[in-house]
Amino acid sequence: MGGYPEVKGRIRSFRYAFNGVAVILRTQPNARIHLLATVVAVGLGFLLGISGGEWLAIILAIGLVWVAEGFNTALELLAD
Repeated sequence: MGGYPEVKGRIRSFRYAFNGVAVILRTQPNARIHLLATVVAVGLGFLLGISGGEWLAIILAIGLVWVAEGFNTALELLAD
């Protein structure tokens, strides 16, 4: 049972991450716009049947936008 505390810690870290996403969506109006754009982009990707390389580019772009929004939110919260 030596690995059990590590699993609990990993689950706790995911809980913190999801709480962070909730804070971003709750406090940042632009994040809600990004969420809508994410849903639209993914939906259009499925609808248009884009290629694997195009999916990779879309996922990379979406990820970069969300990382930037997360950093921006964290800096704003620290500055306030």
